[in-house]
Amino acid sequence: MKEEIISKLTKILSIGKYDEAAVTYIFVEIRKIFEKENLYDKFPLISFYSDWVAHSYLDRKQANEYLKRIEVMFNGEREHDSEVQVGENMKSSSPIHFNNLKLELHSFLKEQLSLEGNILDKNWNEFLNSLIGIIANSPLIMKDETSFIEKFVFIPQFSKNDVIFEITLRSGIVHCVTNNFTYLELN
Repeated sequence: MKEEIISKLTKILSIGKYDEAAVTYIFVEIRKIFEKENLYDKFPLISFYSDWVAHSYLDRKQANEYLKRIEVMFNGEREHDSEVQVGENMKSSSPIHFNNLKLELHSFLKEQLSLEGNILDKNWNEFLNSLIGIIANSPLIMKDETSFIEKFVFIPQFSKNDVIFEITLRSGIVHCVTNNFTYLELN
């Protein structure tokens, strides 16, 4: 069965066209390998995104961990009614930039499929645009009530160079952030 999945993944990756259907398929097939080989802990971001693409919302452990990383990015330990400050912490290592996801995908493809991870590099922008399109409007919901963030959701993009997201604080304040860093240029 694993060989069959590897064959399918190799075929779709070698085509190099990453519309939403292809990206969803890639994550679903990767998830099958995860289940067979128990790779969840070894590749936590791939595990997280493969879960997120398959659900209309996430509120479990991985979603809470992701939201805690976003809190740190937005000056972390804040009171429930505090303003979210976007600034210095908006850097390439933030969860919104996808650098670490790309690195994990590279490692996974090399280890599990014997493919060079850079097979994704040529069309990485297309891959990311499709991934954002899939998870847009599928919120992450924080169950930990000590967190100042209640919900995080990507908003469908108006421009391929922007990541737009909305953060709802426990105080009820909603922040819609258009972050004009160019998240697509990660090389």
